[in-house]
Amino acid sequence: MFKAYKNKIITHAVEEGDLEALGVIFNSEYIRLKNVHEDPENYFKMAEDDVKKYVGSKKLKAIVHSHPKPPEPLRQGDASPTPSPSAKDMKGQLATNVPWIIAAKTHTGSWDYFDWGEHLLKLPLLEQPFRHGVLDCYEYIRRRRFQKFGEVLEQFPRDNGWWYDGEDLYIQ
Repeated sequence: MFKAYKNKIITHAVEEGDLEALGVIFNSEYIRLKNVHEDPENYFKMAEDDVKKYVGSKKLKAIVHSHPKPPEPLRQGDASPTPSPSAKDMKGQLATNVPWIIAAKTHTGSWDYFDWGEHLLKLPLLEQPFRHGVLDCYEYIRRRRFQKFGEVLEQFPRDNGWWYDGEDLYIQ
């Protein structure tokens, strides 16, 4: 859905280096924004003026940010995981009710790019790559229920590796 913006988003992320890039897709244009978070190497925050200007507008198509650090293995000895949204990212996406996009540095040094949100419920079920929080087991069930019955199951934010922390989100 947002592939036309991929090069601009990744270029922005690369240019920000170790800082999280921030932008929006607004009125069919990618707009770079200033990340005003006090710890921009690990988080992003939109300036209050930008929140007022963009968030809640029907012209806002997506919120974009980067993960400039490759994801760490979940446990010692594990392979490096595929970049995915954090539970905090997922909460933000739900709160803004628009798709979010992440440009993420991988463990190989290349850049990955993905989006998530309710717009993905309509995508085909088969031949989709696994990505925690975007198309994982629960998201597959959500898509299936939506496509077969028109029912939208509630989304819930979760961090990758929750199963290592003794949680049982399948039961919850």
